[in-house]
Amino acid sequence: MEGFRKKLIFLLIISLSLFLVSGLLLLFSIRDINKKVKEANNYQQELTRRGAILDRIQSLERETQKANLYLDSLNNALPNETEVIALESKLKDLASLYNLSNLSFRFGTLNSSQDNEPKSYSFNLIVDGQVDALLNWLDAFQKLPYSFHLEQIEITQTSPLSSQTVAAYNIKILGRIYLR
Repeated sequence: MEGFRKKLIFLLIISLSLFLVSGLLLLFSIRDINKKVKEANNYQQELTRRGAILDRIQSLERETQKANLYLDSLNNALPNETEVIALESKLKDLASLYNLSNLSFRFGTLNSSQDNEPKSYSFNLIVDGQVDALLNWLDAFQKLPYSFHLEQIEITQTSPLSSQTVAAYNIKILGRIYLR
């Protein structure tokens, strides 16, 4: 019986040892699994943050593209100083197209930009002609690709209307042309 007892104690010790080792392995496995779960959650949070950052970057890029379109529109709407120099020749071409005479055009001072308006050059414009031609010229003047602010328009009859001639008029315009 003593042999049986020794075998039983030996088996119990081995069983308890295996049970303790299995328990410890299970504990370490659970701890390792929890670490892996925390790492996976951290990676998921990091991916979420990176995704939010990428979404924000894409949103900013779209806004930049829209802003660039508006900026291009603004730059195209207002001429620069070198482009404004061509205004006098365009006005002379329009005057000859509508048979107007004595076109006089002068730039004045450069006005710096203010809160509510961009910089501009003041100008003085004088032209002579018949009523219909002057009206057509003014319509063409309005359609030029410039942004004007007409401060004063003075129309004076220079020759009277008679049965043989059409009345002639003189137009004096004081204004500003806006620049970028």
